[in-house]
Amino acid sequence: MPPAALIGAVAGTGSQRWYSQRGKQDAAWFTSVASSHGVTLAGARVWDLGCGCGRIARWIAPDVLTSGGDFLGTDINKELVRWCDANLPGRYIRNRLHPPARIPDGDRDVAYAYSVFTHLREPALRSWLAEIASRTL
Repeated sequence: MPPAALIGAVAGTGSQRWYSQRGKQDAAWFTSVASSHGVTLAGARVWDLGCGCGRIARWIAPDVLTSGGDFLGTDINKELVRWCDANLPGRYIRNRLHPPARIPDGDRDVAYAYSVFTHLREPALRSWLAEIASRTL
């Protein structure tokens, strides 16, 4: 579980209970949305864009990895990336405010981003949407 200060930096609350419960709910929601579009996260190459301190990744990454998939989390905040990389399953790397991501084209099967685009101005948002399209199959 991340320290309260990291949780507070991304969630506005330091509550580990909220963080855990909400992460589990959001992970289930993303899995359901993917499924409704015919995408199974199990065994997939998943990209969590804006992973923060892993609120959702901590629930999705283990299932992805144990089913033979690959999990990659990226975030702009190097402290959050460092924490995730040291404490959660999967790989975690830093991205910049604007693309490109440091991953090959077509390297991911599916990408998700929670509370990322609301923090961007429209040109950056459009750039990231194009980037996601180029990095996913």
